[in-house]
Amino acid sequence: MFGKLAAFLLVCALCSSGPAYSQTLHVISVADSNDGPIGAGTAANSKALQSYASLVATLVAAVVTLSGRVGPSISGILALFPAVFSSMILVLHPRIGGPATAAVMANSAWGLMGFGLAIAVLHVGALYLGSAAGLSLGLATCVCWNLTLWQIGRRKARLAKAA
Repeated sequence: MFGKLAAFLLVCALCSSGPAYSQTLHVISVADSNDGPIGAGTAANSKALQSYASLVATLVAAVVTLSGRVGPSISGILALFPAVFSSMILVLHPRIGGPATAAVMANSAWGLMGFGLAIAVLHVGALYLGSAAGLSLGLATCVCWNLTLWQIGRRKARLAKAA
């Protein structure tokens, strides 16, 4: 049972964060179009990435340590926002600069809202309809949310191109 729930939550997280990561990849590809691939093998980049990863791991360890004391609702908030945003900021800021990182952060809020909505639907669905229906509704929420965001983005691009 736990394996299925963990797999569903992983799929849900990946689905809901799709717009943020696609925006991140677009910004990175535009920013690094003249410099070659990111982290092109230099030792300084490798060491910086290792230090960023250790900082994020320390933050996750702190959240896990505090989770027993602060309860599940605060643990969820502490686990989601600081870990995701701080790791993205630490990795992106030195590579693409402050304004582009701020744009990625602003656009990733929509993906996190969809993830929060899917978790709420999962909770209510599992409570009243059972675990299978709750998991299915949560996944459907992730997919519908991201398809809606994708369609809105396409519509805006089409209108901007027409104008």
